Amino acid sequence: MLKNSRDSLRQVLLIVMAGISITPVLYCSSAVIVLPDEYKSHSRETWLKAKEKLYGINYEAARQQNADMSETIVADQVRDDKLLKREAAAIWRDRCSQCHGPAGKLRGVKHQSIAPRQFGTFGMSMGFLFGGDKMRAGIYRRIRDGSIQNGRELMPAFGPELAREQIWALVYHIERF
Repeated sequence: MLKNSRDSLRQVLLIVMAGISITPVLYCSSAVIVLPDEYKSHSRETWLKAKEKLYGINYEAARQQNADMSETIVADQVRDDKLLKREAAAIWRDRCSQCHGPAGKLRGVKHQSIAPRQFGTFGMSMGFLFGGDKMRAGIYRRIRDGSIQNGRELMPAFGPELAREQIWALVYHIERF
């Protein structure tokens, strides 16, 4: 029994490396989480303040926890936290889907002269499979710092607006496409 899309990819790669001819079928779990319209994503400060109600962590402790969180490798608690998954889905819906599309596939978005990154592709899946934390850290930096090319902003920087754990949760949301 395959646990997730990463296991599916590993299975396909093992079969291909063994020289067995098959037509691979990859089953990828959907990262689209349906949220009530009234649930909006939080800014960094409102998220850190909300942690007192959600987790029982006071604001100062939440700020310190955010400052201490790594920007290169994410802790498991971010990956497994259901509230952060919901927050990441809301951030995606409220801030990212206008350019990348609701499921990261650029469908249903206004045409842009330079297309944003498309997620959920075979290449992205392979990047997460083989690149692992390096791939995640690269996406984290892109979300945090944005992207500018030839003096033109291609993607805004969300680092000033989001807490580190929110960005990491968003990285894992993207990985699930």
